[in-house]
Amino acid sequence: MRYIFILFLLISCSNNNSLHQSNVELLDDIMKEHDDLMLEMKTIKDIKNGLLEIDGIEEDNEAIKNLDFARMSMMNFMKDFSNEFSFDKYPMDRKTHDNLEGIDLLHVNTKLNEFMKSINDVSEKFKTSMSSGQKILDGIE
Repeated sequence: MRYIFILFLLISCSNNNSLHQSNVELLDDIMKEHDDLMLEMKTIKDIKNGLLEIDGIEEDNEAIKNLDFARMSMMNFMKDFSNEFSFDKYPMDRKTHDNLEGIDLLHVNTKLNEFMKSINDVSEKFKTSMSSGQKILDGIE
């Protein structure tokens, strides 16, 4: 019986390490995509301003609405992410990685996967809105 318990404990620790590693990798991927999109926020603003300088294009233009929606999607993502994962708790705080006791790693993993899908969705909104806005600008020049 003791051997079964030890085997269970080893498997449990192995699963925790695997989930922890997955969480760290997901967090890194999310943060990289976030950082890349933050750099593109200026491009969204520049494209929008360029469109607004064109005679006949107003704030309610579809391309401008899409740029604004992409930007707001990013702002909402950041708000939701920071509400779910504060900077001083696991997995954001690297110091807590040494003590995983009491942390539901599977729940964190599920949430991180949801946020990965969400940031990928925001990325797609950025690409499509910037592309359509830039096409309008390129057609004018």
